[in-house]
Amino acid sequence: MMQCRAADYAFCDFNCCKCVSNALYACGLKKEGPWPNAPCDGSNPPYVPKNKKKQK
Repeated sequence: MMQCRAADYAFCDFNCCKCVSNALYACGLKKEGPWPNAPCDGSNPPYVPKNKKKQK
């Protein structure tokens, strides 16, 4: 969760559910059932913000 920054937020590309999903994934956990913002949900982690994908 500490790696999620407000500057990375984008509703469909990297939202708070995807940030939480990454945190759960890092701990070996996964949320069961639908996320509150489906289909822009966090059901398939890990996620990377678009602006970080461009940096290589």
